[in-house]
Amino acid sequence: MQVTTMDRYIKYHVREFEKSFAIKFPACTIAAKRHIDSSTTILDVQGVGLKNFTKAARDLIKELQKIDGDNYPETLYQMFIVNAGPGFRLLWNSIKSFLDPKTTSKIHVLGTKFQSRLLEVIDA
Repeated sequence: MQVTTMDRYIKYHVREFEKSFAIKFPACTIAAKRHIDSSTTILDVQGVGLKNFTKAARDLIKELQKIDGDNYPETLYQMFIVNAGPGFRLLWNSIKSFLDPKTTSKIHVLGTKFQSRLLEVIDA
Protein backbone atom coordinates (compact mmCIF):
# COMPACT_ATOMS: atom_id res chain seq x y z
CA MET A 1 0.00 0.00 0.00
CA GLN A 2 1.32 3.41 -0.95
CA VAL A 3 0.66 6.16 1.58
CA THR A 4 2.34 9.07 -0.19
CA THR A 5 4.50 9.92 -3.18
CA MET A 6 8.25 10.33 -3.19
CA ASP A 7 7.87 14.01 -4.07
CA ARG A 8 5.50 14.65 -1.16
CA TYR A 9 7.81 12.83 1.27
CA ILE A 10 10.83 14.83 0.09
CA LYS A 11 8.88 18.09 0.53
CA TYR A 12 7.87 16.95 4.04
CA HIS A 13 11.49 16.10 4.86
CA VAL A 14 12.70 19.55 3.75
CA ARG A 15 9.87 21.29 5.65
CA GLU A 16 10.81 19.44 8.84
CA PHE A 17 14.47 20.40 8.47
CA GLU A 18 13.53 24.03 7.91
CA LYS A 19 11.29 23.88 10.99
CA SER A 20 14.25 22.55 12.99
CA PHE A 21 16.36 25.55 12.01
CA ALA A 22 13.58 28.10 12.50
CA ILE A 23 11.92 26.76 15.65
CA LYS A 24 13.36 23.62 17.24
CA PHE A 25 17.09 24.42 17.38
CA PRO A 26 16.51 27.96 18.73
CA ALA A 27 14.09 26.64 21.38
CA CYS A 28 16.54 23.92 22.39
CA THR A 29 19.35 26.49 22.53
CA ILE A 30 17.35 28.58 25.00
CA ALA A 31 16.37 25.57 27.11
CA ALA A 32 19.88 24.10 27.19
CA LYS A 33 21.59 27.48 27.62
CA ARG A 34 24.08 26.48 24.92
CA HIS A 35 24.06 26.52 21.14
CA ILE A 36 22.17 23.57 19.61
CA ASP A 37 22.46 22.94 15.87
CA SER A 38 22.22 19.16 15.56
CA SER A 39 19.86 16.41 16.60
CA THR A 40 19.72 12.84 17.79
CA THR A 41 17.27 10.54 16.03
CA ILE A 42 15.82 7.23 17.19
CA LEU A 43 14.43 5.09 14.36
CA ASP A 44 12.47 1.91 15.09
CA VAL A 45 12.91 -0.61 12.25
CA GLN A 46 11.04 -3.55 13.70
CA GLY A 47 9.93 -5.75 10.80
CA VAL A 48 12.05 -3.96 8.19
CA GLY A 49 14.25 -6.16 6.02
CA LEU A 50 15.55 -6.80 2.53
CA LYS A 51 12.05 -7.09 1.08
CA ASN A 52 11.54 -3.40 1.88
CA PHE A 53 14.61 -2.25 -0.05
CA THR A 54 12.85 -1.63 -3.34
CA LYS A 55 14.13 0.59 -6.16
CA ALA A 56 11.85 3.36 -4.91
CA ALA A 57 13.35 3.05 -1.40
CA ARG A 58 16.90 3.16 -2.80
CA ASP A 59 16.04 6.22 -4.90
CA LEU A 60 14.50 7.95 -1.88
CA ILE A 61 17.56 7.30 0.28
CA LYS A 62 19.86 8.64 -2.43
CA GLU A 63 17.73 11.77 -2.91
CA LEU A 64 17.46 12.49 0.82
CA GLN A 65 21.21 11.96 1.26
CA LYS A 66 21.90 14.49 -1.51
CA ILE A 67 19.46 17.05 -0.10
CA ASP A 68 20.79 16.64 3.43
CA GLY A 69 24.44 16.78 2.35
CA ASP A 70 23.92 19.84 0.13
CA ASN A 71 21.64 21.82 2.46
CA TYR A 72 21.90 20.48 6.02
CA PRO A 73 25.45 19.22 6.55
CA GLU A 74 26.48 18.26 10.06
CA THR A 75 22.99 18.45 11.56
CA LEU A 76 22.97 14.78 12.59
CA TYR A 77 24.61 14.43 15.98
CA GLN A 78 23.80 10.75 16.19
CA MET A 79 21.16 8.22 15.20
CA PHE A 80 20.08 5.07 16.97
CA ILE A 81 18.35 2.45 14.86
CA VAL A 82 16.51 0.15 17.26
CA ASN A 83 14.82 -3.25 16.95
CA ALA A 84 17.15 -4.16 14.09
CA GLY A 85 16.73 -7.83 13.31
CA PRO A 86 18.87 -9.96 11.00
CA GLY A 87 16.94 -8.81 7.92
CA PHE A 88 17.56 -5.16 8.67
CA ARG A 89 21.23 -5.79 9.43
CA LEU A 90 21.63 -7.27 5.94
CA LEU A 91 19.76 -4.29 4.54
CA TRP A 92 21.94 -1.87 6.51
CA ASN A 93 25.04 -3.20 4.76
CA SER A 94 23.49 -2.12 1.45
CA ILE A 95 22.12 1.20 2.70
CA LYS A 96 25.35 2.41 4.24
CA SER A 97 27.09 2.17 0.87
CA PHE A 98 24.90 5.11 -0.24
CA LEU A 99 25.85 7.22 2.77
CA ASP A 100 28.89 9.32 3.55
CA PRO A 101 31.30 7.45 5.90
CA LYS A 102 31.23 10.42 8.30
CA THR A 103 27.46 10.01 8.52
CA THR A 104 27.56 6.23 9.02
CA SER A 105 30.01 6.69 11.90
CA LYS A 106 27.21 8.56 13.73
CA ILE A 107 24.65 5.78 13.23
CA HIS A 108 24.35 2.98 15.78
CA VAL A 109 22.35 -0.12 14.82
CA LEU A 110 20.93 -1.84 17.90
CA GLY A 111 18.82 -4.92 18.43
CA THR A 112 15.87 -5.34 20.77
CA LYS A 113 17.80 -4.72 23.99
CA PHE A 114 18.58 -1.10 23.25
CA GLN A 115 17.19 0.70 26.31
CA SER A 116 20.37 0.65 28.42
CA ARG A 117 22.46 1.97 25.50
CA LEU A 118 20.03 4.84 24.94
CA LEU A 119 20.02 5.71 28.64
CA GLU A 120 23.83 6.01 28.51
CA VAL A 121 23.66 8.84 25.98
CA ILE A 122 20.24 10.46 26.37
CA ASP A 123 18.97 12.18 29.51
CA ALA A 124 15.95 10.34 30.86
